[in-house]
Amino acid sequence: MAKKEKESKKKQKNIQLKEVRLRTRIAENDFNVKLKKIRDFLEDGDKVQITVMFSGREMQHKDLGLAVLEKVQTAVEDIAVVEGKLSSMGTRSFATLTPKKKDSKNKK
Repeated sequence: MAKKEKESKKKQKNIQLKEVRLRTRIAENDFNVKLKKIRDFLEDGDKVQITVMFSGREMQHKDLGLAVLEKVQTAVEDIAVVEGKLSSMGTRSFATLTPKKKDSKNKK
């Protein structure tokens, strides 16, 4: 029994929550690098929390932060789903992405 339990634990995937931080005024190339990292995390089966941070007068333009979150969401919608809704708290806005389930029927 102990041997069977040990074998089953080896096959389990430990899902982790990874965080990627962005700013509202992120350059296009920097955004693409972060997006590639997000895709890598999702393909490994981990959840990803995207955090957009505001500083100073950026707090008055939270719509720019939500636009960045929506841009990430549309860029990874083929492999991920947004868990819950986009939320803001203090100087940060959040979105949590979970990888889509892979269908065993589509694999060849």
